[in-house]
Amino acid sequence: MEPDTNLHSSLKKSASLEPTAELDIDSSKFQPVSIDPPEAVTEDIELDTKPSPAAPAASAVAADDHAEPKKKTSIVKKIKSLGKRKQWKHYPLVSVNDVESNADKHFPHNRQRTAKYTLLTFLPKNLFEQFRHAHNVYFLALVIIVCIPKLTPLNPVTAILPLAFVLVVSAVREAFEDHRRYKADKAVNERKFTVVRPDGSTDEVASMDLEVGSVLRLTEGELIPADLVLLWTSLEEGLCYVDTAQLDGETNLKELRALDATFRLNEAQIPSLKAQVELEVPHSNLYQFRANLLTAAPDGIEEKHPLGTKQLLLRGARIRNTPRALAVIVYNGRDSKLTLNQKNPPSKLSFLDRRLNTVVLSLVAFDTLCAIACGLGAGISQTVLLNEGHDLWYLGRLFHEPAAETGVFNFFSYFDLLSFLVPMSLMVTLEIVKMVQALFMQWDEQMQTTPGDSETGMTAKTSSLNDELGLVKYVFSDKTGTLTENKMEFSKCSINGVRYDDPLHGELAAVVEASSFKPGMRPGPDGKASDVAPQVFEVVEFLLGLELCHAAVVEHNEKTGEFKFSAQSPDEIALCEAARQNKYTFFSRKSGVVVVNELGVERRYELLNSMEFTSERRRMSVIVRTPEGNIKRYSKGADSVMLKRLRENEDADRLSRTHTHIADFSKEGLRTLIVAGKDLTEEQYNSWNVRYMAAATAIEGREEQVEEACDLMERDLRLVGCTAIEDKLQQGVPETIAYLLKAGIRVWVITGDKQETAINIGYSSRLLHPANPLVIVDGEDPDTVLRQIQHGIQTYCKDDPETTGTDGQTSNVQEVGLVVNGSALVFAIHDYSQLFLRLAARTSAVVCCRVTPLQKALVVQLVRKNLKTITLAIGDGANDVSMIQVAHIGVGIFGKEGTQAARASDYALQQFSHLRRLVVVHGRYSLVRNAMCIQMSLYKNMAFFFPQFFYAFYNRFSSQTLVDDWVVTLFNIVLTSIPPLFVGFFERDCSESVIDRHPEVYKEISDGSPFTMKTMARWLGTALA
Repeated sequence: MEPDTNLHSSLKKSASLEPTAELDIDSSKFQPVSIDPPEAVTEDIELDTKPSPAAPAASAVAADDHAEPKKKTSIVKKIKSLGKRKQWKHYPLVSVNDVESNADKHFPHNRQRTAKYTLLTFLPKNLFEQFRHAHNVYFLALVIIVCIPKLTPLNPVTAILPLAFVLVVSAVREAFEDHRRYKADKAVNERKFTVVRPDGSTDEVASMDLEVGSVLRLTEGELIPADLVLLWTSLEEGLCYVDTAQLDGETNLKELRALDATFRLNEAQIPSLKAQVELEVPHSNLYQFRANLLTAAPDGIEEKHPLGTKQLLLRGARIRNTPRALAVIVYNGRDSKLTLNQKNPPSKLSFLDRRLNTVVLSLVAFDTLCAIACGLGAGISQTVLLNEGHDLWYLGRLFHEPAAETGVFNFFSYFDLLSFLVPMSLMVTLEIVKMVQALFMQWDEQMQTTPGDSETGMTAKTSSLNDELGLVKYVFSDKTGTLTENKMEFSKCSINGVRYDDPLHGELAAVVEASSFKPGMRPGPDGKASDVAPQVFEVVEFLLGLELCHAAVVEHNEKTGEFKFSAQSPDEIALCEAARQNKYTFFSRKSGVVVVNELGVERRYELLNSMEFTSERRRMSVIVRTPEGNIKRYSKGADSVMLKRLRENEDADRLSRTHTHIADFSKEGLRTLIVAGKDLTEEQYNSWNVRYMAAATAIEGREEQVEEACDLMERDLRLVGCTAIEDKLQQGVPETIAYLLKAGIRVWVITGDKQETAINIGYSSRLLHPANPLVIVDGEDPDTVLRQIQHGIQTYCKDDPETTGTDGQTSNVQEVGLVVNGSALVFAIHDYSQLFLRLAARTSAVVCCRVTPLQKALVVQLVRKNLKTITLAIGDGANDVSMIQVAHIGVGIFGKEGTQAARASDYALQQFSHLRRLVVVHGRYSLVRNAMCIQMSLYKNMAFFFPQFFYAFYNRFSSQTLVDDWVVTLFNIVLTSIPPLFVGFFERDCSESVIDRHPEVYKEISDGSPFTMKTMARWLGTALA
């Protein structure tokens, strides 16, 4: 690569590159799936957020760096392998704005294609999909039999037309849905983007024609068409704000930043930049990106500038609050992280469908037995009649055929005649019924936050599980944003062991303003601030921690004076707002400077380092240089993490009072955080920063080294105080939980909050009752956990050692609450699962606290697999996705944490209270209606077609048909199609008012009693009578 001497001086400035930090996104909010990047691109993938193994560093390679897919010997495997992505062994170097250099590297195109079919593939692929269902294969076999004249007396049309009707209806539905996907793809593929050529000229290029290495000019509000590396922006310090709601469901803006090496160039120099990007193999982890920008110095020495997620613009994100930005395409089309994360939802088959399969197989077996009987009867009858000397001239050629051959031919004839016992159109009828039921749910005004506005109602993402809603026995619920409003309000705080109950109305500012304190004053032995009480300085330190230690973005309307804080966590918004209400206001964060207003005085703090919050760290820290030149570190985080990091000589009295306040706040259901700080010397900071910078610029093991450096700094903290934030219950939550419990549905609350907070929410939501005892399992080691579980069993299960039934219910549930801590849950699930389930099944309510997203899924999976009962999981955040997908039925809440849970769910609601109507009303009605629709369909066919079997005894088993061929053909698809449909649409065994007053009516049918082998036999027996 030729060196660019004109740009070398600018690029050399990258030596002072600030650490490349990760996006401030809680990665635990996604289903943890371990993925090896080189293998991850061949299948539909779960959203991965765990750090994947370091991918091989990219180097310049030819097109043969693609690994050829393995050869398949099976035809089915070949068909399934069509369209799979090829794997990169090494990802080629991307030359910036050099089309010719990138042309021979065979990067993928950027055409988006989510449609399943094309005009050429629709017919074969759709038929292949439809004949994967056993009932269609069965009906196809009947068509083949009918088409052989010697085997059946029926006109082939009687079998071909109904099957064709079923296939055509299903194909039309598939074509309609796929056409909508095609139109959406077309709109995306034809969207125009501005490509900046090396000479500075621009072209409008369609998204599908974009090429890797091209430099794009993006503007405010523009959707990002591929994965890009940010090179330059029109904002100070190369800042760029993006909205990633379509990727991770988070609705708040994320802050990115261009490299100093490229940002310090002017806009006109970027297109002609001579550089290459060295990249890891594409993988699906949204929060991991390791790459280098390679440039050349005049002496020919290659310089590497590390790139991280702070420079990565992800496909599907949208530019916000940034007038202009220049970025280079690095991952296109199928290699982009959004595409790698696209997957089909898990296949879920409802209880009714599974039982229907059993019924159909039973009817096929019954049909076969009847056909065998008729075949034997035909052979025996012919033999007897011939032996008696009867002239069977009217049988034609059959008169001269052996009796055995006659029996075989008649077996197939009667097998075909009696095959109509299973209505060929049943599956189509059931699909239409379920689709209309889903529409009824979406039109239900009682599940709309604004009655009459369907946009504020629920969304049925699938209709196949409608009847499953009527069988739910266990509900697993998240707390924050699901049971609560997720509208955080700063309620109380403790500073230096002193409790403040009204800080949101300026109580802290009043303490400071009552003294002679001025911003910048510090306590000292010189008496300079001797007239200011020590508590005032503690309050100021607390407010400084709130206004400086966060990742919020502020929008300030200068005309109206209004402030609007945006942050990934609602807690941070509440903290910033509380500081503002006490006259410590965060204004902006730019150019490495945090601008604040303290008691009416504007002050600027140099932001030296920021150690961001993650679910693993559960804390955040910033290091700043004050306007007076002092270096200070502020930290905040969960008390379980922060209290362990306090200095050894922390004031015992202050620590004791703070502990008491934390316990009191938790009992009130408030969320608590510890605020701490520390003064640093120049030597301490410089020594640590060398290590931190080395870790931040490492290619291999960067995350681990950065975490080690942060861990080293975040120790020996001085306790300042703690915050208490209120997250109120949603309207109707206590009534909904109480109703579900009366309906025989067990409710488990699974949350990451502290034990005291979780218990308090349990009481306020009526899940727990104050008069009932609690069994608490919170051991930190296996022996303690085992002892606690055994104690609970001995106390409440000693009279009934086998309490759990096959349906997951218990014969004698005790009015006892079970509270399990996340640390204890590890051993309870892996080591003592059966004992734990025995105890949990006997208690009336379960609260799991301090759990991780993975543990949420494991709890649901444990109950689902061992108790063999229908489970429903409901949550609002991306950390609930794994739990939602593991359960039989997943319900998402359109929450303030984004739409990830709603997008991954089967049904999406606006608030938790709507779950009551979804399950107990719509779920119950769907189960009753679908059961009756199926049984009515089978009943009418049995009543109409089984007389053919009785008729055989009167026609000497000669396969004579009882009714006209066209009546047989049109019976299901025309003559009797309406009654089952209307039953499936409108049947009500009791009114909604009765269901509302008597939740027990749900319990009566939740065992599947409307559709059992016994009820099916009763219907069919009635048809035969």
